[in-house]
Amino acid sequence: MKTLFVLCVLLVATLAGCDCCSSGGCDNTRPGEDGMCCRSDGCNSGLTCVETVCRPCGAAAQRCCYAALASSGTCSGGLRCVSPAMGMETCSVCGQLGGPCCDGMGAPPCGAGAACISDTCQSASTLCPAGSNSFDVGIIDANACGLRVITVVTDTYVHAQQCAATMLRAGEMVRPDPEAPLRDYDLCIRTMRDGDRSAPVRAFDDFGARSCACMGMLLGCTVVSYTGCP
Repeated sequence: MKTLFVLCVLLVATLAGCDCCSSGGCDNTRPGEDGMCCRSDGCNSGLTCVETVCRPCGAAAQRCCYAALASSGTCSGGLRCVSPAMGMETCSVCGQLGGPCCDGMGAPPCGAGAACISDTCQSASTLCPAGSNSFDVGIIDANACGLRVITVVTDTYVHAQQCAATMLRAGEMVRPDPEAPLRDYDLCIRTMRDGDRSAPVRAFDDFGARSCACMGMLLGCTVVSYTGCP
């Protein structure tokens, strides 16, 4: 009886494998391969499941690659997964003037002479209008650590921020708040793992110093003192 039950389960699984490609007319003898039926966990590397069939992905104009249970797609270097008004997400060239900004890890959002404004790469020449006022724009990382100051001569602070955005290196971002001096802090922070310890950082304000010292953690890290540990 147990053997019969196992055979029934195998038969159902086989039929399910055939049904998954019935609409695409594909071969399910090697699931997960190019042109073959999708597996339950997706497709082989460099392929993605498109209407139950494994198709190439990641290159320009191809579909975005999706790992099993992933909520966002990925593309090869220099490309970005974009969703057109009509249709499925595809890999598009990014970082060029007039095109979408890149969002890859460690890569600048736009090429030289351009800045990412409203998710579109725009010409730096239009973002750096001439002026007679000098503005210091703070540059920070993802944890709000102060990195450097870019001085821009233009007409308004908003234009100074936009202009400074064209000069960023990988991992940098423009501090959104008004001008502030870059300061050296010697914090004393407390964590469950390390207890109290000294954390010298550079930041533009107390909040940035805390975020930098705690590496962005909002919980589990407390500032004991902004002037060093006792």
